[in-house]
Amino acid sequence: MERAPTLSKSQRIAVVAASFLGWMFAGLEISLFILIHRPMMVSLLGAEGAPVDEQVVTQWFAWLQAAFLFGAATGGWMFGWFGDRFGRTKALAGSILWYSLFTLGCYFTHDVYLMLVLRFLACQGIGGAWPNAVALSSEAWPTASRPLLAGLLGTAANFGFVLLGLIGY
Repeated sequence: MERAPTLSKSQRIAVVAASFLGWMFAGLEISLFILIHRPMMVSLLGAEGAPVDEQVVTQWFAWLQAAFLFGAATGGWMFGWFGDRFGRTKALAGSILWYSLFTLGCYFTHDVYLMLVLRFLACQGIGGAWPNAVALSSEAWPTASRPLLAGLLGTAANFGFVLLGLIGY
């Protein structure tokens, strides 16, 4: 037997909106990094005006993508655990703050190895946003709404991709 949600409809909508925006901005961060990787690596690897080996840029892109994947996987586990223990709201807020601060830190680095570490850490927050956004929204709505909510939240990152495209345009 399903327990009735204790939140009002406007509160449930606010939960979905916060979850959607958190995952949308994670999607924006994911696509931003792909968009800027080449100029970033040229800046980090090359001396002012010196040519940079494209094979080296490509190799570093692969390392940064691996940092993204491993960071997101460990962040999903880490922030999922945090959400189970201390609440989904705190875990979602923490994961958004986490990816925001470490992404900001990437802006200030001038070292390719530090960029790799910061990318891994930022992606832990991205990985943590997804499970907590879905779980928080699912717990706020009746069971019958959960498949629709999961699909809606699944599109949020794509909205972030499109938003970056519009900003870049």
